[in-house]
Amino acid sequence: MERIERIDRYLNGQMEKPEKTAFEEELSQNPALAKDLALQRDMLHFLKNKQRRAQLETQLSETGATFFKEAPRSGRVVPLFGKKGRLAALLTLAATIALILWLRPLFVPSLYNQHAQHPTLALTEKSSQGSDINAQAEKAFNTGEYAKAEDLLASYLQQFPNDHLTRVYWAICSMELGHSAEARKRLALVPADDPAIKDFADWCVVLTYLKEGDKAGCKAALERLPASSAYRSKALELSLDL
Repeated sequence: MERIERIDRYLNGQMEKPEKTAFEEELSQNPALAKDLALQRDMLHFLKNKQRRAQLETQLSETGATFFKEAPRSGRVVPLFGKKGRLAALLTLAATIALILWLRPLFVPSLYNQHAQHPTLALTEKSSQGSDINAQAEKAFNTGEYAKAEDLLASYLQQFPNDHLTRVYWAICSMELGHSAEARKRLALVPADDPAIKDFADWCVVLTYLKEGDKAGCKAALERLPASSAYRSKALELSLDL
């Protein structure tokens, strides 16, 4: 319960800076906590979408009731398009249906969005040098401002080229911006001397193909994951969806 409450306070911006910094440091070192954070964030996203869907369904129901409501029992035939109100109701109904179809992707996440749950970037504690840039990069990534984060992380990596974990996050920025081939080039530079970071990089390679909609490439990347990979369970879940 305490963990859930902490995650809830973090997602709702209720933590003071020292506590937030400590929590993000823990996230970078505790995969289980990072996974719980991703699940709780997904649940919030689902509930928000569910509420929006309910509102649209209510609107559709009300519009349909207006259009299809029973005519007065006077025995008089009322032409469908003889009343401006009926025509307006028909047009509103059609527009509402079109809106629901257009917004459907908001209610049904893509396969990529279902599986691409990126751990929070915790960069501010790594080095006091350039701490302002570090904080900006961390905030930009964690709020989904990937173009801004990509530039800031590139500057960071010029100073710390051996920070391969940050290099993976840099590649994620490129992937999220639709440059999957470039992301794979960056991920290929991650050495195998740290298995945890290498596993993370290999998983992100899988996600680059998923982002492109290349199921064959995605399956091939999944098959290349070593049996010891920390992402084997995620890989199994994804393979069942492909």
